[in-house]
Amino acid sequence: MKYEDREKIALWKFGYIAPAYNNTHSFSSNAAYFKSLEGKSLRNPVTNSVRTYHKGTFENWLSLYRRFGIEGLMPGQRSDAGTFRVLSDDAQRFIIEQIEKYPRILNTIVRKRLIENKLIDDLTSQSTIDRFVKGYHEKCPKKDEYHDGKDRKAFEFEFANQMWQADTTYLSKIDGRQTYLMMIIDDASRMPVGFEVFFADSGVNFQKVLKNAVKTYGIPSMLLVDNGTPYSNHQLQMICARLGIQLIHAPVRDGAAKGKIEKSFSTLKNSIYYCEDWSQYKSLEDINLRVNEYIYTDYNTKSHGTTETDNEGNLLNARERYLRDADRFIYKDEDEIDQIFLHRYKRKVRTDATIRYDNIFYEVPMEYIGESVTLIIDPIDLSKAWIKSAEGAALLPVSVLDRKANRKVKRRQHIKIGGE
Repeated sequence: MKYEDREKIALWKFGYIAPAYNNTHSFSSNAAYFKSLEGKSLRNPVTNSVRTYHKGTFENWLSLYRRFGIEGLMPGQRSDAGTFRVLSDDAQRFIIEQIEKYPRILNTIVRKRLIENKLIDDLTSQSTIDRFVKGYHEKCPKKDEYHDGKDRKAFEFEFANQMWQADTTYLSKIDGRQTYLMMIIDDASRMPVGFEVFFADSGVNFQKVLKNAVKTYGIPSMLLVDNGTPYSNHQLQMICARLGIQLIHAPVRDGAAKGKIEKSFSTLKNSIYYCEDWSQYKSLEDINLRVNEYIYTDYNTKSHGTTETDNEGNLLNARERYLRDADRFIYKDEDEIDQIFLHRYKRKVRTDATIRYDNIFYEVPMEYIGESVTLIIDPIDLSKAWIKSAEGAALLPVSVLDRKANRKVKRRQHIKIGGE
């Protein structure tokens, strides 16, 4: 099974156990919640098969996640994956001889000749031959080839960090370039836990905001976002799953579903955007300084919406309301968070010992030529990259290809044989 498909299945499983992991369901216990899932027809996102599951299965998934993280929910690889138990060594050698001698030979002809030479019987399926031939071509590519009006109810969570809401809004232009404010607020207190202004409304930029928020304020149980590209991508799904965050997408084109973050944007714009001359801000740094000043000295010092009161009946401001639940917050080590936010991609090492990502080539040790490896990169700084050859293997740093430097490297051009 492809690595990407294993990730899809893991995310699918996590979607069912996340309410139990974060205790966000309305049942009296996790057992009762899992019991409610029994008998429901669930569709596997990869095989498309539909089946029901016993509550013990969900309990096992939760146990695996707690012990091993999102990787524990990935289907295991067969211990004999990549081998062909039905094909003898002689049969495998015969197939290789045929496809090397006749590069355009059909796999059906190969199977027919195997049967004629009594190397397999007619019960051996055509798919077995097809898989072997495909695997051979992947491991031994040709040297000159490279294939590149709705029912709504107001809601508010009881504690800070139970749910965060995130979204993007536009601000002024700088030299004709649009700027975007990406912000995350806590649902219970309305306090912004992460924000920054960028030139691009992108997934990488949002992940930067989220990483800083998690490092500073801890890990929320849920994250509510819209369906835009910055918030609906595989890398964010995997990051949230590794952190134990239940990622929730609001209905398409339904800004009201994220009413609190929309209200926060409205308050900010009415306070500083619509009533100031923003042409005075000439850089992203200028705009970020103004937004920081407003949030920390104005917005966070006021009460918002239906936030709660202290023992004397005074409304708590956003920061006071947020910090009231500080003893409930969950934190992770910053180095672990940095690892979680790295991006992971499956790549096959080219015949020139390089792998490619986003028009950047990385140099890989020669012994990995032809192998599939996991490329792990820092999306903020693409010069920071590693490869992982197998699950459980150590990370190996790799560097960006420097063609000019490689041109000057001395190579052995002539090898003497015998006494020549």
